[in-house]
Amino acid sequence: MQWIALLLMTAIALTAAVYAQMRLRRLAASRNQAWIARAVLALVGIGLGWTALIKTGQEGSPAMQVIIFLAAFGLGHIPA
Repeated sequence: MQWIALLLMTAIALTAAVYAQMRLRRLAASRNQAWIARAVLALVGIGLGWTALIKTGQEGSPAMQVIIFLAAFGLGHIPA
């Protein structure tokens, strides 16, 4: 059950990440601003993913660690 919930959360979060990246082109005034926003969102996502791995512990399987990282990466894009 834990796997299903985590996979569902990861799918929703990654969908939000893709949506946020697609909308940046329309919301930014220039291409440079869009690329800067993309870079900031990517760095925030990587930071959240890394923090989630550290906080949840790294004793899980490698597949679980990847799913946790991707879920946290996507969650960083939801406010955008």
